[in-house]
Parts: sequence; C-alpha cells; structure tokens
Amino acid sequence: MAEKEPILIGVDTIYTSLNYLKIWGEYDNAEPLELLISSDKGVFKISLLYKKINSEGEIYESYVPYGYGGPILIEGKEDATFPVELFLLELRKRNIIDCFIRFSPFLSNHLLFPQELIELNRYTVSRRLESLSKEDLLKSLSKGTKWSIKKSMDLGVKVLILNGIQINPIDLENFYNLYYNNMKLANADDYYYLNYKCVENHFKYLGNFIDLFVAKVKDEWIASSIFLKDDSIVHYHLSASDYRYSKFYPVDRILFEAINFYGNEGKQLLHLGGGLELDLSDSLLNFKMKFGKIVNEFFISKVIVDEKLYKYLRAKNKIENSKYFLINDALKRKLWKLVEILNIIITKIKKVIA
Repeated sequence: MAEKEPILIGVDTIYTSLNYLKIWGEYDNAEPLELLISSDKGVFKISLLYKKINSEGEIYESYVPYGYGGPILIEGKEDATFPVELFLLELRKRNIIDCFIRFSPFLSNHLLFPQELIELNRYTVSRRLESLSKEDLLKSLSKGTKWSIKKSMDLGVKVLILNGIQINPIDLENFYNLYYNNMKLANADDYYYLNYKCVENHFKYLGNFIDLFVAKVKDEWIASSIFLKDDSIVHYHLSASDYRYSKFYPVDRILFEAINFYGNEGKQLLHLGGGLELDLSDSLLNFKMKFGKIVNEFFISKVIVDEKLYKYLRAKNKIENSKYFLINDALKRKLWKLVEILNIIITKIKKVIA
C-alpha cells in the first residue's frame, strides 16, 4: 500500500521553479505566480500559473501546471500547517476565484493542507536509488523484467544519454515525432499533444537539469524519455516509443539504464509517476511498479476562493455539470466537443453529396 515520504523542509523541486512555470505559462498563455506565505509555524512557497477566465474581464483562476507542486515548507517544523486563509487572501488580492493544486507525492506535502481540502487522485511509483553495477541491478529485478532487459540488449538496442545543453534541433524533432505519434495512437486529450515549442522550451529553460534518453536500433530512434533532475530526486517526465519496436523493449531498457545511471551519479530517488486511474491494478501503474516498489498517494485540491462568483460563471457558461474544475478547462472541452460534432456533421453531409 502507499508509503508516505517524510515532509522535506527547505527542499524546492524543479516542478516549483520559475523556469518550469515559464514552460507551461507559454504553453497555456498564463502568467507565473510565486507566493511566499509566512505564519507563526513556518514560511511556505507555492508556485502557480494564473490566467484570465475567457471573456470575463479581469477575473482569474490559478493552478499547478502539468507535473507536481503544492506548498513547499521553506522554514519551520514538520508539524507546520499551510496557512490556507492567508493563501486565499493573496489570491483574492489578484482577483483569482479558484485554484487547482497538484501535490508532490514524493514530498508528501499534501499533509501540510487541511484534510477536508484534499482528495486522493491516483497512485504513483518511486524507486530508491543506489550505486550498483548493471549486473547487480539486473539481479534486483523480477524474472520477467530481467528477461526483457536482456532481450533488448541481445537485439542490439543502444541507449544514449543527452544532457539538456547538448540537445540539437534534430534530437528535438526526433523526440517530438515519437511523442506526437504516441498521443495520436492513444487518442489522448488534445491538451497532452503539446506543441513543438513546449517541448523545445523544456530544454531551453531547464538546461542542465534535464536529460534525454534515446533508445536506438542502428541509427533509428525507437524510444525516448525526458528526465528532470533535482539535487537528489529524478523525475520520469515524458516518454514516447515506436510501437513497431515494442518487442525490443526499449522503454524497459531506458528505465533500466536510467536507474543505473542516476544511482551511480548519487541521486537518491527516481519518481516514475503514476497510472491513468485511481486503481492499483492500472496497467501503466503496474508497468512502472516493475521498476519501483514504493507506491505513493497523489493528492489534488480544488480550492474555491469566491464561491458565489465561481458558481455564477459556471451557470452563465452552461458548464455546471462539467467534470473539469477550472472554468477555462471546462470551456475549452465544451468548444472541442462542439468542433467534434461539427466535423461529424460535415463528414455526413460530404457522404450524402458524394
């Protein structure tokens, strides 16, 4: 079951850095917002993006972008609690009426928030890292995982490791093509397709704190993964593969090489992320559990700052029943649905005419 990591004091992460906010701020057309909030129990930092609600003048909403965030305890003791009322006050000053928070399961910082304001969203997986030879690392894996790694080696898969400052336009294009094709095959939500600029900005803004692992057969890219780096924690951030080469087990191999590389580099933890559902039998979660046995709880919070205005705007825009908490997200999905319906109608008309 879920293992809680201790709350780490004074530990910032790449996900709460200004440069990370800039990546997603440009992608979402939103502005970074870094708040320092002090109480008698401690000093907290929380990093957000905020943007105007479409067609509503100077009314805003805020959120933690893709990845992880939540309050960071900069100074204080482990029994400190996040001063929610002071946080709400800071949001009100900026005409922000709601806030969606994704906590950091590898920090357990949801414990800083009042229990009534958080909800379990899904599980994620971590692995503790140590300096090991590849032979000893193989011995630590299950029989099936060990077989897939050896199979990959026998089939001639090579893994290259490129630091962010080494990346060139051809590397970017190769990764992006793999990633885009994966999203297309998975019929992913439009938001997760990303654009080339968003991927490029990861390397532009994160530089030395990002690595690209590439699995190749001869000169062909068959899989690639982006890892983000803190002082002691590494994050498996984005990954893509060519399904035609699935029997070469390139993703398994990349994760094996990453565990070996970062363990010998002195990193302490690899956070592999989670599955697609709040379900311990989720297939993606179980794939990641082949490489890590620590199961973390990933919490979110849906904070309404101005309840009256929030409900009014949802009713005004006819999105009261949308599953999306943020108004902009609900409006965007409503528009996408209308476009989808329109395309179906156009297709039917074309068939009738033909």
